[in-house]
Amino acid sequence: MARIIHIRGTVFALAILLCAGIARGEIHALLVGGGPDRQNNTAQIEEHLRFVASLVPASPGRVILFADGKANSRDLTYTDNAHLSAGQRALDILLPNDGLGAKMMTRPAVIGATLDGPARLGAIDRAFSRLAALSQQSGPPVLLYFAGHGSVAHDKNKDSVYNLWNDENLDPETLVREINTLPSHVPVTLVMAQCFSGGFGDVIFRNANLDLPLNNHPVAGFFAAESDREAAGCGTDTNSPLYQDFSSYFFGALSGRDKLGHVVTGADYDGDGRVSCHEAYCYAMIHDQSIDTPVCTTLVFLRKYADIPDSSIYVTPWKTVLDGADPAQKAALEALSEKLGLDGDQRLLDAYDRLMFRDPVAQSAELRNYRDAQDRLNEVRMQSLHNLFTRWPALRWRDSGDYDKATRGAEADLGKDTAKCQEIIDSSDSFDRADTALDVQESMLVRFTDLAEAIVRGQYLHHHAEGAIKAQFEALSRAENQPLEPLK
Repeated sequence: MARIIHIRGTVFALAILLCAGIARGEIHALLVGGGPDRQNNTAQIEEHLRFVASLVPASPGRVILFADGKANSRDLTYTDNAHLSAGQRALDILLPNDGLGAKMMTRPAVIGATLDGPARLGAIDRAFSRLAALSQQSGPPVLLYFAGHGSVAHDKNKDSVYNLWNDENLDPETLVREINTLPSHVPVTLVMAQCFSGGFGDVIFRNANLDLPLNNHPVAGFFAAESDREAAGCGTDTNSPLYQDFSSYFFGALSGRDKLGHVVTGADYDGDGRVSCHEAYCYAMIHDQSIDTPVCTTLVFLRKYADIPDSSIYVTPWKTVLDGADPAQKAALEALSEKLGLDGDQRLLDAYDRLMFRDPVAQSAELRNYRDAQDRLNEVRMQSLHNLFTRWPALRWRDSGDYDKATRGAEADLGKDTAKCQEIIDSSDSFDRADTALDVQESMLVRFTDLAEAIVRGQYLHHHAEGAIKAQFEALSRAENQPLEPLK
């Protein structure tokens, strides 16, 4: 698909992982996480890495690199508004730009496993050397997982980079070079979930160069966001014990349990008794209520070797698309179609038009909910502030010498009115949910069009590509369709 992009929301960066059919207990893994500095090394990144680390059995072949690599460093930033009084929470909502809410704090990270070093280029290089040496003996597949931030590369020849500790960057070319140090028979599956992570899909090519042939080392990959879109999951808030994003659903489907240990079912779309990475990818596409727009390496492959224009892709009849879909793809297409209110035989074109020409792209019901929630929040805010300004006029002016006294007085006044505080908090929560719904509608449209695009391109490849290209695509598809084992 041509770049159909509407970016809303905040950043997130997350992951790399491996999916290959192997005997239980045989897996090597490199788990990398953290931000480029303390301020951006956030609690939600820690949570994602901790979840994946809990799924991968400890062994000499498991390497965990996080932030500065020191277990006792107070290098993790978080916020927690649970300790705020109702008056403080309400006043923070009324004056959102005054910094009256939960303060940024730091603490040591809690990964639940021993750290093997910092998330830096040198440590990554040493980790690959270690895995390469171990792989010479047993050669199980290798899991690579990165939880953190991503950014757009300054080099015009690269789409994106992964941000390592101390402002170092990992680019796709360097990652390919590291992967190629592993024995050629060792399969690697790459799942990246940081912002702009789809740019790492080029690792399937030599030197991560789209203009070169496929790399000789087998790599299957799943990425949380298109190369020019942001992703979810790198915030500081610790109030949610089960923060959800692409990777949460992906790993939950593969392991059969979520971060709280609850059973996850429904991802075995072909009924063969196991959940493949491809099925987990489609499961996440359906259930993830975030701005994530997942991409996989087969789509990257098809965009190069089945190069057809949008004018051919999006006029494809719905029945033709479903006929070309496997069970997981069909389930995702039908679920997303229902969520988006799409129907009829020309729904691909309807989805394309909505992305390209409608702003915002959400359905009318979501837009009405958003505007109603926005109006209600503004009404509650202005009415409440009018009353507070009457008693505490300095509350308007942050540079006033009486501002601090006014905030304390306003907090106390609000705290005495439990019903008013709850009305303010509920209005804010309703607006946040409505705002998020707009982002989710957009991300689901991108997921829907990307998935349909992959199917149509795959049909074209089947009928028009040379035999060698078809064989390469089938091999990559088989790699993506393997389960990730072993998970605890």
